[in-house]
Amino acid sequence: MTAEAATAEPVATEPATTGAAAGKPTTSSAAGLRAFAAVGVLAALYVAIALPFVVAALLVGLTVRGFGLFTSGQAVLVAEIVIALTALVLEIAGPRRLPSGISVTARDQPRLWALVRATARELDVPEPDGIVLTGGTVAELRAVRRPGITLHHHLVLGACVPASLTEPRLRAVVATALAARRRRRPPLPDQLALHGLDMVTGLADAARQRGVLGDAARQFAARYTRLCAPVLDLQQRTQDRYAAGVYGTGAVADGLDALRRLRTAWQWYRRGYVHAGMASGCLPADPLGDFRALLADPVRARDLAELPAGDPPHPLAVRADRLRARPLDAKVALRGGTDGITLGFDEPRRVAAHLYAYLLACDDDGIAPAGAFAALDRLTALDREAFLRQVSGYRAAYRASRLAPAARHAGAEMPVTLGGVLGLLVEGKGERIAQEHRPPGATASSADTGPDSPTAAALGALLACAWVDAGRARWKTTWSGQDDVTAHDGSSLDLAALAAKALAGPDGARTLRTAIRDAGVSSYYEVRMPVSFAAAQERETAVGHR
Repeated sequence: MTAEAATAEPVATEPATTGAAAGKPTTSSAAGLRAFAAVGVLAALYVAIALPFVVAALLVGLTVRGFGLFTSGQAVLVAEIVIALTALVLEIAGPRRLPSGISVTARDQPRLWALVRATARELDVPEPDGIVLTGGTVAELRAVRRPGITLHHHLVLGACVPASLTEPRLRAVVATALAARRRRRPPLPDQLALHGLDMVTGLADAARQRGVLGDAARQFAARYTRLCAPVLDLQQRTQDRYAAGVYGTGAVADGLDALRRLRTAWQWYRRGYVHAGMASGCLPADPLGDFRALLADPVRARDLAELPAGDPPHPLAVRADRLRARPLDAKVALRGGTDGITLGFDEPRRVAAHLYAYLLACDDDGIAPAGAFAALDRLTALDREAFLRQVSGYRAAYRASRLAPAARHAGAEMPVTLGGVLGLLVEGKGERIAQEHRPPGATASSADTGPDSPTAAALGALLACAWVDAGRARWKTTWSGQDDVTAHDGSSLDLAALAAKALAGPDGARTLRTAIRDAGVSSYYEVRMPVSFAAAQERETAVGHR
């Protein structure tokens, strides 16, 4: 994971799918044709995988029976049997792309199981064979053929979903997942096509890092997923309508909107904090508690309340809007859980301890990439305040380090220091620094040296790191996404305004130089890439600078 990926603010949208998710409704006939095509592709895949075994079986048969094996037509029968056995082995014991998590029984989580069973009873569908808690914000019903050879249906829930949604919204979200087991099942080709998704993506994961074979498997899985997108969209739309026919359009759409906001907030937390922490060598000690704190932050709460549907629209926003376009009355009123009161877990600390690695390693869908758990062993867990300060310092140091090559190209001597950057600004080279700081291919703009420009943000981050390194400030522990600093007495330091004025012209640069001298900050502070938490401990600083 690169530092750039760890410090970038995530986009609030997911990849759009074809069909309705892209603004075009999927018809039953179009989905049916795609399903038949997908089944044909699956059959061709089975033949391709079984081909070496077919050749081996035919060679053995040729040795035993001679050419009579081919003239009698038995060769075709042998090939069909080998292909069928290969498909059976792949189905029973082949790789699968399935969420990673822990299975909880009714004894472990009686309230959660009671809610799921009541929802299944009101929907008139069978209750799931199990509930699996994992990381991320996934909420779906998955069919697995293990243990044994029969299909088992498990409700997979990201731990943030029952921990953060109110009971009515949680029931609405669970209903859209359990509706997959409604009495009127999808056509057989649709079921086979969607069931093959886990197998195809599982094969791609198993063949990863195997050269040409891995690349071919990955491309095949991507194309098969696109082929099945209309089928998946149609089935999701049918499940949403079925749930809305029981609980009403308003309740189900509100649950989907709440899940969309929750998924966006979780992306903010993982990409903005967990990934940055992992890049800097540390982990949060309480991910679920931190996530609740992020949701309670006034800035984040306002952003979530005003969250747009996105462009292209978020798939969950499309599903909610599609339901509201054809409203249905409720047959069962959702009760329980006043607004703001979540269902939560029984023994939450025990659940958080068991799910700790999954919350940090799994992606938004509860899938753990290869080697994700092993990477956690080398990292240090920090409490909330220490973790926030470490992450803020790391992100700010990374942004500040991006200013070093720009200053070097603008004329600063090596090594690039705060004084060297300040000298360029006093000489009126702010625009030159902004020009060199622009990403490749970007066009010049009057906002390059404005207060909201990336160059001003990088200079502000440099000043914040220098102030903290000199012991004149400390990182502000906040979930707003801003890496701000405060004085030790708690008063605010508006270093961003000083940076914007210094970038605007020589007068502002002289004012900044005076502020640096009055604060006792060293102008020899070196602009460099941040180091990991272990190296930072050895150097006795927060971000790896002397």
